[in-house]
Amino acid sequence: DCDLKKLHELREVVWREELAMERKLSGDQHPRVANSLRSLAVMLRDSGRTSEAEAMLREALKMLLGNNDPAAASSLQWLGATLADQGNHAEAETAYREALELQRKLPGNENADVAALVDELTSVLWKAGKLADVEALLRDELVLARTLQFNVPSPVNPRLGLILHHLADVLRPFFRLETSRSR
Repeated sequence: DCDLKKLHELREVVWREELAMERKLSGDQHPRVANSLRSLAVMLRDSGRTSEAEAMLREALKMLLGNNDPAAASSLQWLGATLADQGNHAEAETAYREALELQRKLPGNENADVAALVDELTSVLWKAGKLADVEALLRDELVLARTLQFNVPSPVNPRLGLILHHLADVLRPFFRLETSRSR
Protein backbone atom coordinates (compact mmCIF):
# COMPACT_ATOMS: atom_id res chain seq x y z
CA ASP A 1 0.00 0.00 0.00
CA CYS A 2 2.88 2.35 0.80
CA ASP A 3 4.53 1.57 -2.54
CA LEU A 4 1.29 2.35 -4.36
CA LYS A 5 1.01 5.68 -2.58
CA LYS A 6 4.59 6.55 -3.54
CA LEU A 7 3.87 5.57 -7.13
CA HIS A 8 0.85 7.93 -7.21
CA GLU A 9 2.95 10.72 -5.72
CA LEU A 10 5.66 10.17 -8.32
CA ARG A 11 3.13 10.11 -11.16
CA GLU A 12 1.71 13.41 -9.94
CA VAL A 13 5.15 15.03 -9.81
CA VAL A 14 5.91 13.86 -13.35
CA TRP A 15 2.56 15.06 -14.72
CA ARG A 16 2.91 18.45 -13.01
CA GLU A 17 6.42 18.86 -14.43
CA GLU A 18 5.16 17.93 -17.89
CA LEU A 19 2.31 20.48 -17.57
CA ALA A 20 4.74 23.21 -16.49
CA MET A 21 7.01 22.41 -19.43
CA GLU A 22 4.09 22.52 -21.89
CA ARG A 23 2.97 25.89 -20.50
CA LYS A 24 6.49 27.25 -20.86
CA LEU A 25 6.97 25.92 -24.41
CA SER A 26 3.48 26.44 -25.82
CA GLY A 27 1.81 29.15 -23.74
CA ASP A 28 -1.13 28.82 -21.40
CA GLN A 29 -3.83 28.37 -24.04
CA HIS A 30 -2.35 25.70 -26.31
CA PRO A 31 -4.17 22.37 -26.93
CA ARG A 32 -1.10 20.49 -25.68
CA VAL A 33 -1.50 22.28 -22.35
CA ALA A 34 -5.15 21.22 -22.32
CA ASN A 35 -4.13 17.60 -22.96
CA SER A 36 -1.59 17.75 -20.12
CA LEU A 37 -4.26 19.21 -17.82
CA ARG A 38 -6.63 16.38 -18.76
CA SER A 39 -3.98 13.73 -18.14
CA LEU A 40 -3.14 15.18 -14.73
CA ALA A 41 -6.84 15.49 -13.91
CA VAL A 42 -7.44 11.82 -14.73
CA MET A 43 -4.59 10.82 -12.43
CA LEU A 44 -5.97 13.06 -9.65
CA ARG A 45 -9.47 11.61 -10.12
CA ASP A 46 -8.04 8.11 -9.88
CA SER A 47 -6.44 9.18 -6.59
CA GLY A 48 -9.79 10.39 -5.26
CA ARG A 49 -8.99 14.09 -5.61
CA THR A 50 -12.06 14.92 -7.64
CA SER A 51 -12.29 18.63 -6.82
CA GLU A 52 -8.80 19.27 -8.19
CA ALA A 53 -9.53 17.06 -11.19
CA GLU A 54 -12.74 18.95 -11.91
CA ALA A 55 -10.96 22.33 -11.84
CA MET A 56 -8.26 21.11 -14.24
CA LEU A 57 -10.78 19.60 -16.63
CA ARG A 58 -12.76 22.85 -16.69
CA GLU A 59 -9.54 24.77 -17.41
CA ALA A 60 -8.73 22.37 -20.26
CA LEU A 61 -12.23 22.73 -21.69
CA LYS A 62 -11.89 26.52 -21.85
CA MET A 63 -9.04 25.93 -24.31
CA LEU A 64 -10.71 23.16 -26.31
CA LEU A 65 -14.39 24.01 -26.68
CA GLY A 66 -15.33 25.81 -29.87
CA ASN A 67 -12.25 24.60 -31.75
CA ASN A 68 -13.72 21.35 -33.11
CA ASP A 69 -10.97 19.56 -31.20
CA PRO A 70 -11.75 15.86 -30.60
CA ALA A 71 -10.01 16.21 -27.23
CA ALA A 72 -12.94 18.37 -26.08
CA ALA A 73 -15.26 15.35 -26.17
CA SER A 74 -12.76 13.32 -24.16
CA SER A 75 -12.33 16.10 -21.61
CA LEU A 76 -16.10 16.48 -21.26
CA GLN A 77 -16.40 12.72 -20.79
CA TRP A 78 -13.80 12.81 -18.00
CA LEU A 79 -15.56 15.83 -16.46
CA GLY A 80 -18.83 13.88 -16.51
CA ALA A 81 -17.15 10.92 -14.78
CA THR A 82 -15.58 13.21 -12.19
CA LEU A 83 -18.88 14.97 -11.47
CA ALA A 84 -20.64 11.60 -11.23
CA ASP A 85 -17.99 10.50 -8.71
CA GLN A 86 -18.90 13.58 -6.67
CA GLY A 87 -22.60 12.66 -6.83
CA ASN A 88 -23.39 15.67 -9.01
CA HIS A 89 -25.62 13.79 -11.46
CA ALA A 90 -27.23 16.86 -13.05
CA GLU A 91 -23.91 18.41 -14.10
CA ALA A 92 -22.53 14.99 -15.04
CA GLU A 93 -25.52 14.48 -17.34
CA THR A 94 -24.88 17.86 -18.99
CA ALA A 95 -21.19 17.09 -19.51
CA TYR A 96 -21.93 13.64 -20.95
CA ARG A 97 -24.62 15.02 -23.29
CA GLU A 98 -22.22 17.71 -24.56
CA ALA A 99 -19.48 15.10 -25.05
CA LEU A 100 -21.89 12.84 -26.91
CA GLU A 101 -23.00 15.71 -29.16
CA LEU A 102 -19.38 16.56 -29.99
CA GLN A 103 -18.40 12.92 -30.51
CA ARG A 104 -21.31 12.33 -32.89
CA LYS A 105 -20.17 15.27 -35.04
CA LEU A 106 -16.74 13.73 -35.57
CA PRO A 107 -16.05 11.60 -38.64
CA GLY A 108 -16.70 7.93 -38.02
CA ASN A 109 -19.02 8.71 -35.12
CA GLU A 110 -20.53 5.22 -35.01
CA ASN A 111 -17.71 3.88 -32.89
CA ALA A 112 -16.88 2.53 -29.48
CA ASP A 113 -16.32 6.06 -28.10
CA VAL A 114 -19.96 6.95 -28.77
CA ALA A 115 -21.09 3.65 -27.27
CA ALA A 116 -19.01 4.28 -24.13
CA LEU A 117 -20.45 7.78 -23.74
CA VAL A 118 -23.99 6.48 -24.12
CA ASP A 119 -23.20 3.83 -21.51
CA GLU A 120 -21.85 6.40 -19.03
CA LEU A 121 -24.75 8.80 -19.64
CA THR A 122 -27.20 5.93 -19.18
CA SER A 123 -25.63 5.13 -15.81
CA VAL A 124 -25.95 8.73 -14.60
CA LEU A 125 -29.56 8.96 -15.78
CA TRP A 126 -30.37 5.64 -14.10
CA LYS A 127 -28.98 6.90 -10.78
CA ALA A 128 -31.04 10.09 -11.17
CA GLY A 129 -34.20 8.02 -11.73
CA LYS A 130 -34.73 9.25 -15.31
CA LEU A 131 -35.85 5.88 -16.65
CA ALA A 132 -37.61 7.24 -19.76
CA ASP A 133 -34.36 8.93 -20.80
CA VAL A 134 -32.46 5.71 -20.05
CA GLU A 135 -34.83 3.74 -22.27
CA ALA A 136 -34.46 6.20 -25.15
CA LEU A 137 -30.66 6.15 -24.90
CA LEU A 138 -30.54 2.35 -24.71
CA ARG A 139 -32.73 2.06 -27.78
CA ASP A 140 -30.34 4.44 -29.61
CA GLU A 141 -27.38 2.43 -28.36
CA LEU A 142 -29.03 -0.78 -29.55
CA VAL A 143 -29.28 0.65 -33.08
CA LEU A 144 -25.63 1.74 -32.86
CA ALA A 145 -24.49 -1.66 -31.59
CA ARG A 146 -26.33 -3.40 -34.41
CA THR A 147 -24.57 -1.06 -36.85
CA LEU A 148 -21.22 -1.77 -35.22
CA GLN A 149 -21.88 -5.50 -35.35
CA PHE A 150 -21.03 -5.41 -39.05
CA ASN A 151 -17.60 -3.98 -38.19
CA VAL A 152 -16.78 -6.75 -35.70
CA PRO A 153 -14.87 -9.74 -37.15
CA SER A 154 -16.94 -12.18 -35.12
CA PRO A 155 -20.63 -12.63 -35.97
CA VAL A 156 -21.40 -11.95 -32.29
CA ASN A 157 -21.24 -8.46 -30.83
CA PRO A 158 -21.05 -8.73 -27.01
CA ARG A 159 -22.47 -5.21 -26.61
CA LEU A 160 -25.83 -6.31 -28.02
CA GLY A 161 -26.45 -8.70 -25.15
CA LEU A 162 -25.43 -6.13 -22.55
CA ILE A 163 -27.65 -3.44 -24.06
CA LEU A 164 -30.61 -5.80 -24.28
CA HIS A 165 -30.05 -6.81 -20.65
CA HIS A 166 -30.02 -3.16 -19.51
CA LEU A 167 -33.07 -2.37 -21.64
CA ALA A 168 -34.93 -5.31 -20.05
CA ASP A 169 -34.01 -3.95 -16.59
CA VAL A 170 -35.46 -0.55 -17.50
CA LEU A 171 -38.63 -1.99 -19.00
CA ARG A 172 -39.27 -4.55 -16.23
CA PRO A 173 -41.25 -2.15 -13.97
CA PHE A 174 -43.44 -1.12 -16.92
CA PHE A 175 -44.09 -4.77 -17.77
CA ARG A 176 -45.11 -5.51 -14.15
CA LEU A 177 -47.46 -2.50 -14.15
CA GLU A 178 -49.12 -3.59 -17.41
CA THR A 179 -49.41 -7.18 -16.19
CA SER A 180 -51.10 -6.09 -12.95
CA ARG A 181 -53.52 -3.82 -14.87
CA SER A 182 -54.58 -6.61 -17.21
CA ARG A 183 -55.58 -8.94 -14.35
